[in-house]
Amino acid sequence: MTGSEEEKPPTMAFLIKALIAVFNKHAGEDKLLSKEEMMNLTEKELPGLFTEEQAAELMKKMDKNNDGAVTFEEFHSQMAEICNIYNAMQNSTDFADIMMRYR
Repeated sequence: MTGSEEEKPPTMAFLIKALIAVFNKHAGEDKLLSKEEMMNLTEKELPGLFTEEQAAELMKKMDKNNDGAVTFEEFHSQMAEICNIYNAMQNSTDFADIMMRYR
């Protein structure tokens, strides 16, 4: 790529496919994220964004039916909030305050 060419941002379709692929990669054959799988996902896919304690809190928030696992439906329904949390954390280090805004 030359200096005059601008890199185009990915399309929404690409991002949606990537989100599905990330979930499936970490969920495994049962198509559910266990607490351990969720911790692995946040560590690998969102490095440095969440501590282990914060990832556990996020898991609780995603697990709407409290069965100890996160379905794709539970996962994707929280992605807008994760985007908001990610954006907020770019400007603040007060995780507790950020999470209070998104409860």
